[in-house]
Amino acid sequence: MFNHRLREVRDLCEYRVTGAGTTPASIGGLIVDARDWRVDTFIVMTDAPRSEPIPVPRSCFRSLDDDSRTLTFEITGEDLATAGVHSGRELQGTPRFDAVSLPGHTLYGRDEPAGTIADLLINIELWQLRYFIVESDTAVVLTDIEWASSLARGSDKVEVDLPAIAISTAPPYESIRNLCSGDEEALYRHYTRSEYVSLDRTAGK
Repeated sequence: MFNHRLREVRDLCEYRVTGAGTTPASIGGLIVDARDWRVDTFIVMTDAPRSEPIPVPRSCFRSLDDDSRTLTFEITGEDLATAGVHSGRELQGTPRFDAVSLPGHTLYGRDEPAGTIADLLINIELWQLRYFIVESDTAVVLTDIEWASSLARGSDKVEVDLPAIAISTAPPYESIRNLCSGDEEALYRHYTRSEYVSLDRTAGK
């Protein structure tokens, strides 16, 4: 059965945004706090020429409709003032990062590169990142984002606290439509095998 909580980040960026004061618009960024992996700010981009990014707090989110492929927000001037003006400088030296910018980056294991980040899966009930989708020469797999170590320290390098072999031999990922809770359980069992983690290290669940 399809896991209705999860969506691919790149696909969400194709949804249209309503209720943001200006339309049409889309998601241009998802600013995530690495302390809990939750989105704290949506960056909304309008289609107007030379438009500025609109930072929208997570509290303004109201609904997601897959049939119409829309995200609806309810935004006040006070909400926008709380979010502040978004700039790249705000993310430097903090545990916050833009999830939309991660696809295309190399994902490093403890010992060597493990593959390329093709996308991420996000829990839309909590607006919390859950998995990297990692593509290598041999497979496409998922890796729980709670294994990420460098992002939690505010580094630009994307690194996970696992050997690269653990990632390359994970159960294959086909598509979000085929992903079910049983697949997530198998993934958890794979990454918590004793040869991949020390006895005092557990996956964040």
